[in-house]
Amino acid sequence: MKYSNLALVTASLLTISSEAFSPSVQNSSSSSFALYGRKKGNLSKNVSSGGISTKAKKKKQKKEEPAAAVSNNLANWAASMNEETSSTTNTRDETASAASFEPFEKSSRRERSKQKQKVTAVKSAQLQSILSAIQERIASNNLSIQDLLQEISQLTKLQSNTTFKALLNQNLNNYSLAWVGSDEAICHLGTGLHKVPLARLQDIFLSVGRDGSGQTKTIQLLEVIRIIGPFPNVRNTLQGNIKIVSSQEDQWNTNGIQKMDRIQITYDSMMDGLGKEISAGTRDNLRNVDLDIAFCDENVIVALVPKDDSDDDSGSSLFGENGENVLLFLKEDDLDYKLEELRAA
Repeated sequence: MKYSNLALVTASLLTISSEAFSPSVQNSSSSSFALYGRKKGNLSKNVSSGGISTKAKKKKQKKEEPAAAVSNNLANWAASMNEETSSTTNTRDETASAASFEPFEKSSRRERSKQKQKVTAVKSAQLQSILSAIQERIASNNLSIQDLLQEISQLTKLQSNTTFKALLNQNLNNYSLAWVGSDEAICHLGTGLHKVPLARLQDIFLSVGRDGSGQTKTIQLLEVIRIIGPFPNVRNTLQGNIKIVSSQEDQWNTNGIQKMDRIQITYDSMMDGLGKEISAGTRDNLRNVDLDIAFCDENVIVALVPKDDSDDDSGSSLFGENGENVLLFLKEDDLDYKLEELRAA
């Protein structure tokens, strides 16, 4: 009895299953199934449900795009830009390094300036010491010419801070003839009128630099001559120009002179004691005078009469025998007062 009931239930289930898969059910609007047979490997392609595909969605894989080709010109440009960047970086580094050492450079420059000032101060002290000794010796009653020439020689061995060219471009500087080695040296530079009878040379003043008109390289030589008797002193004035002919260095081994400038003075006018000006007029009447400047600055000028070319004694002193070629000029602070004192203003 139990087995008959189980058979009936099984038959009923089979009947329901066959109706579910019958063609009539296929037309239902809610769902549809199609079964065309089982083909190995193709079942998933033939099953659909409600218009929704049951195919497995494959993930889209991004394809790696091939690297874009770089042209040779573009590559060269990129390389040059890298080089410029590197160069700029190096330049900045060098600039930064230089800036970091700037205080050291300033310090060195400051030290050099201080050292130069010290050297200048030492030279000035030496110059003042020699000039003081020369002035004291000239003012003394017992003058030793050899000692004086030795001190003048020491002066010429110093290196001056002022060249004769720079002296000519300054305002007018006045000097007086402090000592001369011979009467020939005076006549070489001046008029020689002091050699007339009853005449005595009182003083000679030399003025070089810019004159009142502002012209440079001018010279004025004043001779004050005393006439014996009840006569006033006479002043002769020579005026002209100066030019530097040559500069000679390291050629004066006999005296050890550092440097010597050969100058040429050209006198083009003269004013006599009566105040009458005499002009040279023509070029033939100009008077040219050559001098060697052994040392010069604002305080002193050491001038030498050039040696005669016919002198075969090349080892002789440039100063000449007993300083016969030397003209020593010292600075005159107040020329007008000095002329009034000599009654030659």
